Amino acid sequence: PAPPPPPLPPHHLHHHLHAHPHPHSHPHHHHHHSKKKTWNFIHEKMSYDTFFTMKRLIDRSRSVDEVLRWVTQNPAKISYNHYPIALQKIGQLLQQQQSTAAVAGAGGGGGGAVVGGTGSAPPPPSASGQSESHYRQISDHPDFQTLCDAIVSDCVKFDNFSIVNCLYAVAALGLPSDSQIVQVLEEESRGRLSQFNQKDISMVFSSSMKLHPSSQHPLIESCLSGLEKNIERERHPQTLFLLLSYYRLKWRPLQAEAHTPERLLTNRKILRLVKHTLASVSSVRDHEMALLDEMLSACAREASSKSLELIFSSHLFYQNRQEKFVSSLAEELPKKVDSITPYTMALIAKYIARHRLRETRLLDTIAEFLVKKGEYLDSKVWPAQPRHHRVCLSLCDGLSLSLS
Repeated sequence: PAPPPPPLPPHHLHHHLHAHPHPHSHPHHHHHHSKKKTWNFIHEKMSYDTFFTMKRLIDRSRSVDEVLRWVTQNPAKISYNHYPIALQKIGQLLQQQQSTAAVAGAGGGGGGAVVGGTGSAPPPPSASGQSESHYRQISDHPDFQTLCDAIVSDCVKFDNFSIVNCLYAVAALGLPSDSQIVQVLEEESRGRLSQFNQKDISMVFSSSMKLHPSSQHPLIESCLSGLEKNIERERHPQTLFLLLSYYRLKWRPLQAEAHTPERLLTNRKILRLVKHTLASVSSVRDHEMALLDEMLSACAREASSKSLELIFSSHLFYQNRQEKFVSSLAEELPKKVDSITPYTMALIAKYIARHRLRETRLLDTIAEFLVKKGEYLDSKVWPAQPRHHRVCLSLCDGLSLSLS
């Protein structure tokens, strides 16, 4: 093995903890959490040198076999804090192996593998087939079974960090939801949920959504209440879109019903989440944009003038054509037109012009708004606030461009 690194003074400890293993790290770091965090090898009487030497050897492994050899053949030098590191490295190697094979055109090659992409996030739900192929490649490996058995037998001793990251990693690897390691990690997570911070809950929710994509699993439901309380603090795009996917799962069966209290509550939750997502996310993939469009259309009825202003002010929204939402808005806007401000209506008109939308009902509503509000603006608003000239011009511009 490579020579061990020089001893690390204690003040370097937090850097290593958060810099490497956390695949779900957020830019907004709460330092009061990190001050409490320590690697548990301190309690196991393992030296800094030993821990970071093994960590470095795992990180530098070039095949799945190599990762598993380091973990299973050096029991005296392995802490349970190494387990999520090893699982994540396996995912990275498997992903690299698959990418290399794809570039080559066909066929396989390569040594071994491990979890989810670059280590920053597991594949999205649409990539479940990819994760399942990862699991198939390693499911019969005896050393992988040894690693899983060790996690199952010892996970009650793990700290929260290792529990959360092991669950995240096995979900990204595509392990079956009925496998023993998944069930044990989920049960341990559920028992500790009250101890988890926002980031931990976000990771557990993401893991459970990946493991149970079409069901309302108890762990998903438990995480949801914690996430909903602090949704404005959530910054990870994957979690936001998984939340939207979850709400879509709940919303679709409610469509057939009248506007029941449950449907109204769900729609309001969707509206809150959609507004936060548009404010927090700068770029999305096509299937995520389609999900946003569907969820926007679901809550068009509940959107006030202020909510519409926030939605149409979003750069992400403005750059993308949201036809489902615009179609729903065309039905709902006439019902709330008296409460819409000129500025909000100008934003709507600008968006219609930007995307050349031919939504007749929406254009009629804008035209009627101009007729009704024109005299009021001329006589009461313009002399005192000339900026409303620009608002009305924007309305007219949007209308004329769409009709041209």
